[in-house]
Amino acid sequence: MTFGDVLAVVASALALVVTLWAGTLVFALLFAKKARVAADAATAHPARLGFGGAALGVLAGGAGLALANAGGFAIIGWVMLGLLLALALLGSAGLSLLLADRMRAEDRRLRPLAALGKSSLLLIGAGLIPIAGWFALFPALLFVSLGAGYAAVLNWRRPQPVATQAVTPALPAETGP
Repeated sequence: MTFGDVLAVVASALALVVTLWAGTLVFALLFAKKARVAADAATAHPARLGFGGAALGVLAGGAGLALANAGGFAIIGWVMLGLLLALALLGSAGLSLLLADRMRAEDRRLRPLAALGKSSLLLIGAGLIPIAGWFALFPALLFVSLGAGYAAVLNWRRPQPVATQAVTPALPAETGP
């Protein structure tokens, strides 16, 4: 292994981090309503989204990888993997919005875009921590992101309390004597 090989690995890792960060920001800004739905879903049911995202990632990801390596069906496999990446980015955008809201609650001087950028980088950086990040945080965040992205696409929301309005019955006007 030469010094050039080491630089290539470091540059590839840095490019991956920057690409994930930019993708998360783009999805959070372009698909703000869906990212907010993903954040709400992750707040309401994180464990359910994590297990659902794990099942989705293993089943659809495995099928996508198998099809991507199959001769005539490779394009279908790559499309499936691209859709999984889009779901994960949408879910990550929701998690970033959630973390940005919590960061802004602690420091009101923090601007919304700055909080979103910092929270996205913090979530991605947590996956880079040796051992714990690689084998615990990154898979957990990936699975919750997949589940939250799927929930956002299906537009799952927490049930909102229904506001009741007092309805006054309209009485017929009295006519003459």
